Amino acid sequence: MKKKAFITGIAGQDGAYLAKLLLEKGYSVTGAVRDSSPAYLWRLRYLGIMDRVEVDLLDMTDTASVYDAVGRVRPDEVYHLAALTVPSYSRTRPINYAEVNGMAVANLLEAARCIDPQIRIFMASTVKLLGRQACYTSVESCRFGPDDPYAIAKLYGYAISDIYRKGYGMFVASGIMSNHESCLRPLDFVTRKISNEAARIALALSRELRLKDVDSSVDWGYAPDFVRAMWLMLQQDMPRDYILSTNERHTVREFAEKAFSLLGLDWNDFVKYDGAPAEDNGERYDYSEAHKALGWQPEVKFDDIVRIMVEEDLRRWKMYLEGKNFPWDVNSV
Repeated sequence: MKKKAFITGIAGQDGAYLAKLLLEKGYSVTGAVRDSSPAYLWRLRYLGIMDRVEVDLLDMTDTASVYDAVGRVRPDEVYHLAALTVPSYSRTRPINYAEVNGMAVANLLEAARCIDPQIRIFMASTVKLLGRQACYTSVESCRFGPDDPYAIAKLYGYAISDIYRKGYGMFVASGIMSNHESCLRPLDFVTRKISNEAARIALALSRELRLKDVDSSVDWGYAPDFVRAMWLMLQQDMPRDYILSTNERHTVREFAEKAFSLLGLDWNDFVKYDGAPAEDNGERYDYSEAHKALGWQPEVKFDDIVRIMVEEDLRRWKMYLEGKNFPWDVNSV
């Protein structure tokens, strides 16, 4: 019998890649979304899996609705990826972020506990939970220090997950993840903003790219690598939290320079930035524990991530200029 997976946030970058991975492994996949419009579901259509997954409209902050969804699907595995994902927006919407990124986690855990406490659950967490000026080699060594409403809400989700694992004996595993990118990344994020605008500039559809800060350094991984780790975490004998990262950091400047050079352009001719230079906050993340326990390591490196994103955005805009209609965030149907 096929394993059944339930993915919250299936229409997002990670959700879509994870759904594809699980389908390839023979799972039956059901996903929850907060918007069922065709434009919102473009990633599932883009990957060619829209007709292979069941998609439900679900408000994760509605306790009764979450209970009903879990009870109907009766999954073997739940991957909770649904969240508000742009940290900067949380400063003007703190209550919204608290409800969606925090309390919704408790709704899901309680539904699983009441319906079937044997369900295995992956919780998507973030390195934004962690304090500054440290190198983190394991979750046990982490010092938490969230500094915005987004991270505070995610810390609640992480902590309540730990309580359900220890207090109720449930299989709940959290991945504390660094940034991970792909050509399915939303345009709110700087990597996709760069790859998309660089492609437009190369095709004379735009003249410049504006950035606030080019000196911030980030641990950037590749989203399909990270969803593979999510699946591996739920295949273990015992639940455990892991840091998922690349052990490398690169600046926004490096990303932009590489992106434009791939198109035969000098980034200095097109990128305007006016933010104050960022200080290196000293944070380092180490995936070695995940490698030892899961056999996982990131396979796609920084240069290839930039290349994949730039080449795909360039291909999309060329198709646009040819009048072709296809699922895409800036030209969805």
